[in-house]
Amino acid sequence: MKEKRVRTPSLLMSLIPIMSIVLLLGIGCGMLKFEPAPMMIISAFIAGIIAWRHGLTWKDMQAGIIEKLSDAMPAILILWSVGFLIGSWMFCGT
Repeated sequence: MKEKRVRTPSLLMSLIPIMSIVLLLGIGCGMLKFEPAPMMIISAFIAGIIAWRHGLTWKDMQAGIIEKLSDAMPAILILWSVGFLIGSWMFCGT
């Protein structure tokens, strides 16, 4: 069985997804008036290509996504709860 070799990206390679999302949102949404969701999907695709070129598989990327979402879920649920509470207050005229 071939051992998987994952390389650590350089600083420049790590900054490419961040720069791409800033540029895509700035140009696409700011100047061309595109929706932000496709711009974010394109930048996620760029980040995925960089991760793949550094030796990560799709399963590795999925495992990382699941791990980070499970870590963030309590904060997301708190924000949803506060949003529902404020929304119900606004609906009731409070």
